[in-house]
Amino acid sequence: MLTAQRGAIMAEYLEVPHVCLSTMPSITTGDYACYLSPIRDFRNTTLNRLSWGAATWLHWLSLKGLFNRMRAELGLPAWRGRPPVDRSSFIHAYSRHLSPLTSDAPQNHIQTGHLTLTAELRTRLNEAELPSGLEAWLEAGSAPVFFGFGSMPVLEPAALLRDVQQLCRRHGIRALIGAGWSEYLDRQVPDCIFMAPAFDHDQVLPRCRAAVHHGGAGTTHAALRAGLPSLICSIMVDQPYWGFRVAQQGAGATLAFRRMNLTNLSRALEQLLRPEVQERARELGAALRAENGTELAADAVERVARSGHARADLHDARVAVTL
Repeated sequence: MLTAQRGAIMAEYLEVPHVCLSTMPSITTGDYACYLSPIRDFRNTTLNRLSWGAATWLHWLSLKGLFNRMRAELGLPAWRGRPPVDRSSFIHAYSRHLSPLTSDAPQNHIQTGHLTLTAELRTRLNEAELPSGLEAWLEAGSAPVFFGFGSMPVLEPAALLRDVQQLCRRHGIRALIGAGWSEYLDRQVPDCIFMAPAFDHDQVLPRCRAAVHHGGAGTTHAALRAGLPSLICSIMVDQPYWGFRVAQQGAGATLAFRRMNLTNLSRALEQLLRPEVQERARELGAALRAENGTELAADAVERVARSGHARADLHDARVAVTL
């Protein structure tokens, strides 16, 4: 969303093909409204497309000066109109089981599924080792509920901790809090709560029973891959969209972060722990784990690089794309 135009500029300057990769739906479509719209679907193709067009033009008008300064520094002529970057080869790196590729997507668009790291690569990046004490805590009791808001800092961590402690008492659960960018790691908590800095979601989340998070594309897919029913407390951009999709799939619930309080959390947690919601999340998790998004995306990029053409057909027989 923020780098496609810059990528197009660099591709033009270097005279190489340009491939866009997006972790969320970000092309104009009549299938549903833009993720920035408070209405998910206007039930009208024209209105849905207009919502995307309005967002795209606002983005262009706010940043065209920056783009053209970059072009001038590289000796390229100014863009007089909005560049249609979605005409380049385009990889949709999110699961078709959660949000299928739109019916009106151009032929040079493919959907690969979410991108994941192998265990070997995580080890090489020093991301495989768990935070001190986490393994012992996980082994010492029942599967916890994961709470994590990633790069969305919690402005009142003490209030959230109070709510989580009451949830633990009320529902007889344990809670694993992923600190992310929030500053509450040094706070004292009871044994039913463990606060951890960053850790490998693929290694830890399968050992949880549910997830409460902000709804970023990565966290949403990680929780679902682990088979966890999720409460998405969305804050901005694509997060409300992923909350809508998870609820639509019957694998969880969603509410705005500003409405997150003890009452709403307790009500949502009861829903997440229902057998039918747990079973639906497990089914969705199995489907997501069967995808090989990283390999398919790599194959597609290499296909474009070999062709030397910015609008190469990504649906090549040598690329095993199953939609």
